[in-house]
Amino acid sequence: MTIDLLDPLFDPRRISPDHLRELVWKTLDLASGQPDHPWRLPILGTVGDGKAHQRIVVLRGVDLSQQLLLAHTDIRSPKVAQLQTNTHASWLFYAPAPRVQLTLSGPVRIHTDDETANSEWKRLPIGPKRDYLSPLPPGALFPPPCVEESAPLERSASAPNRDPEISDGNDQGRENFAVLAGEVGVMDLLFIRPVEHLRFRMTRTNSGWQMDRLVP
Repeated sequence: MTIDLLDPLFDPRRISPDHLRELVWKTLDLASGQPDHPWRLPILGTVGDGKAHQRIVVLRGVDLSQQLLLAHTDIRSPKVAQLQTNTHASWLFYAPAPRVQLTLSGPVRIHTDDETANSEWKRLPIGPKRDYLSPLPPGALFPPPCVEESAPLERSASAPNRDPEISDGNDQGRENFAVLAGEVGVMDLLFIRPVEHLRFRMTRTNSGWQMDRLVP
């Protein structure tokens, strides 16, 4: 019998802590491959200049063997500088229908010019690669439109369906691409139920994982 972590009738008290943690990772892995999954778009929290910063990211993948969360970003993004100063981050996932909240925390490694980044770039569709072609960094003021931009664009019948600068095999924009690999040291899982809310915290220790039940 398959157990669904996000089933409204699921009772986490009926399985072992190891099984519960395994279900969390399986659900995250499933979410990374389904654009409409409620855990596909987590909120990534970082700290910079003594302030908290949050933004939605796309969960691009999960490394089950190393238990890592993978997301993509522009290396010029403020969150990269924040993570270079303070590697600790939190990932907040929420499924509204079953009302299940998951918070993961731990250090984040930034991959730019290694096998992890190269592999993620190769499997990225052409469309999202367009985001890394901007000459301006994320968060910069948008320039006012020029005359050429205000004129309607025309494409000849013989023009290709996509711009040549982002065609297959072209790595333009690759220098702005980075992969965030989040390690998990703490899992905080909250089930919001009509009768009794349930909350569990799983913490990585030198001897393994420890699970505690918390007051919601």
